[in-house]
Formats: sequence, structure tokens, C-alpha cells
Amino acid sequence: MEELEHLEAELAEFEHLTGQPLTILGLDGIFDFRQARRLFTPQRASHKKIGACAAIFSEHCIEHCRHRQSRLCREAAGPFVSECPFGIRQLVFPLREQLVHYGMLFLGAWRSEAGSGAELLEPFRSEYAKLPPANPAEEAALLLLGELCADGVLHRLRARGLLADTPDFRSARIRDFLQSRLAGRVGLPDLAQELELSSSHTSVLVKQLFGCSFTTLLQRMRVEAAAHYLAGTELRLHRIAELCGFSSEFHLSRVFKQQTGLAPSVWRLNSRTPPQMKCRRKTD
Repeated sequence: MEELEHLEAELAEFEHLTGQPLTILGLDGIFDFRQARRLFTPQRASHKKIGACAAIFSEHCIEHCRHRQSRLCREAAGPFVSECPFGIRQLVFPLREQLVHYGMLFLGAWRSEAGSGAELLEPFRSEYAKLPPANPAEEAALLLLGELCADGVLHRLRARGLLADTPDFRSARIRDFLQSRLAGRVGLPDLAQELELSSSHTSVLVKQLFGCSFTTLLQRMRVEAAAHYLAGTELRLHRIAELCGFSSEFHLSRVFKQQTGLAPSVWRLNSRTPPQMKCRRKTD
């Protein structure tokens, strides 16, 4: 069995033993765009395996589960409980090493005690009702298991040379800054001001940390954000272009295909099917 297939089989077994869904989200393409292939299947990297999440999935879900939880992970000393605006509770485990945050592991899905999901329309209401009610004792029992699983995932990837990244806390700071400004105009001087460095020093630092220019890094992050919207929402291409900082849907389509080798429409279709897709990394 291939290494990644073995890892996926182990994660599936962990889900079976705990009886809880497990999702892994990476930042800045660390688990897909910056590798020769995806390290996790589309199903493993999406909350849409949870019926209630699939019924309500939108750009608001991406903002909450990917971006907001990522910011919270920077500050959290360990795993924590997350509750989305629709009343779905999950355990969140930061995937980090030497102060660098690579992504997050989500475990479980429960109905909030407040029951906010009951106020929403079908088909979400019926799917939400199928979730078990929040159970603090069960959540506490899963904290240790989930933390061991999160640590094991990072260890497995790095031990097999599958995690092509060098730990450096500055890379996380740069990603955070750019992620918060993807939809608008942002340039090298803006990042230099944030880091309190000269533009020339910042340019060299980005090249050292990411192996590419500032422009290429920003472009890759925008493509990654677009990929998440394509896979997780029904938003039209022009709206995704606006959210990710592209000048038009035609600009998005051209850059997306350059970076991934696939047109946005093909990516959207394939991200909803089981087979893994291979992304090619554009030569800088």
C-alpha cells in the first residue's frame, strides 16, 4: 500500500473507532499546491462529509472554519472547542511544529446547546437534527485522542519527506498578513511595513522562506483561496474572483490553470469526486 493510502486508511480507522468525522485543512497550499500531489483526499479536506455542513456550506463556512479558526490556532495553547454561526460544535487541533502553523484537524460534530440550527430552513434543519447533542464529557474524552492523532499526522508526513516546508515562525506571520488582504490590493511595501523591514530585505526573506517571489506567493495564495471556494460553494466565478483579489473571472481562470493545470470548472467538478487529483507546481 502506498504511503499516503496507508495514512488515509489509518485516518478512516480512527474515524471508525471514535465514531466521529475527521477533517484536515492545510494553509497556504501546504498539503496540495506546494506538493507534487495532494496529501489528503478531497473528502478528508472538507467538512461536507457532515450532512449539516453540506446542506449549509457557503463562503461563510470557509471564513469561519478555515480563516477564523486558523487565527485562533495561533493564540491557542492547545486544542479547543469551536462553534460555528450555524450551531455546529467541533474540536479543533492545531497542526503546528516549532511555532509554525500548517493547518488544523477538526474532530466531531455536535448540536450546540443553544440549538441555533433549529431556526434555519430545510434541508439544513433535518440534517442538523441528526447530529448528537453537545456532550462535554465526550468532548473531553476525545481531546487526548485527537491531539495524538494530530501529532501523528505531522510526524508521518515529515518522517516520509512529504511535508516540503522548513519551519520558520516568520512564514506564518507572512501568510497571516497576506491571507487577511487577499481580496484587496496588497504589495511588497505593505508586507515590508508589517514586518518593519525594507522592501529589498522583505523580498529576499520571502524568497528564502517560500522559494518564490512575493508576486508568485501572493498569486498562489489567491489560487488556493479560489480552489476552496470552487470546491465548497456554488458561487459564480466572477464572485470568487472578487473575493480572492483577481481583476476578473478571466484573469482568475488563466492564473488558476497556470498554477494547477486545471480550469476552474474542472477543479470544481473533480473536487467533488473521490479520486485524488495531481497539481503541478508552476516553475518560478
